[in-house]
Amino acid sequence: KAFESMQPRMGQPFVVDYHPGSNQMAGSELCARATPDGHTICALSVDPLALNPHIFVKLPYDPFRDFRPVTSLYYIVSGWFGKAALAANSIGELRALAVAKPGELNWATLGPRTNTDLTRIWVGELWKTSFAGIPYKGGPPIMTALVAGEVDVTTQGVYVGIDLVKTGKAK
Repeated sequence: KAFESMQPRMGQPFVVDYHPGSNQMAGSELCARATPDGHTICALSVDPLALNPHIFVKLPYDPFRDFRPVTSLYYIVSGWFGKAALAANSIGELRALAVAKPGELNWATLGPRTNTDLTRIWVGELWKTSFAGIPYKGGPPIMTALVAGEVDVTTQGVYVGIDLVKTGKAK
């Protein structure tokens, strides 16, 4: 609905074509292959432009050649979230729990090699334990699974889950 107000100013329909998954490579490739006629705007996060070149051998796009930055739309402040029934109420308690039960806690991610998955792996190595990675196609599905108790912890933009914490549906 918010995009409807853009149509009169642009003089044409405004269509959002969302392509989640594969660490944003599918959507990034479509954008890179779009006709450069000024009618396609891509909203990409740090993953396809700054992270993917370092973790994938070959990309279906060139982050330096295929895109031209226009503006910065947002900054994401990340937070750690736990299911409401998690037997930890702080990062210190989560660490103790994870160390006591290596591999038993799971961590919702945006899929292999994404920033949330690399955080899961890094935290496991740092704490000398491990978390099972459970992939999802976005922050909202992750938070739905967290509220349902299907996953134990995750890292997401604070805006995605702050209301769940305030209402006691997540930690």
